[in-house]
Amino acid sequence: MVSSARLDAVRAEFPLLQTCVYLNSNSAGAAPRGAKAALDEYWRTIERWRDEAWDRWWNDLHAHADELAALIHAPAGSVVCDANVSTLFSRVMSCFDYRERRRVVTSDREFPAIPHVIRAFGRYGAEPVIVPSPDGVEIEAERLVRAIDERTARSSRGRRRPTTTCAPSSAACLPAGISSLPGVVW
Repeated sequence: MVSSARLDAVRAEFPLLQTCVYLNSNSAGAAPRGAKAALDEYWRTIERWRDEAWDRWWNDLHAHADELAALIHAPAGSVVCDANVSTLFSRVMSCFDYRERRRVVTSDREFPAIPHVIRAFGRYGAEPVIVPSPDGVEIEAERLVRAIDERTARSSRGRRRPTTTCAPSSAACLPAGISSLPGVVW
């Protein structure tokens, strides 16, 4: 368990938290003091711009991704970083041909931008299928599985939920007609 003193020390690194309880961290979270040093270093780099800065940035980005991989016990080189979830998800969506298998199945409990990205790929033939949560909290695996059929290109599982039963993100690879996913708990 983390001590109160340690939590207070971490909280002190975020000046905004001295004046309020800030809960909207998905877009522009409270900036830590260390962010200013990083921005100052960035400014010094572009102020005396040299193309070799890209090598350092590239290496720093990959080192950061490998640190995140270690945090989640994933192999080095298996984590990709980008500006936000929407950008990464758009890149994944751009890898597929939606002319024959058009459906992209997700739930209304997904990260808020994900259904918008799926809808935007409608211009390339993607057909969004947004499965509603019965109570705004749970994602029923059975509902997601029923929405997946031979026309489904991809599926995406919700992330805004407490531990609950949920279809795996690889569900689109399951044969059509599967009616249950016993033992799948997230």
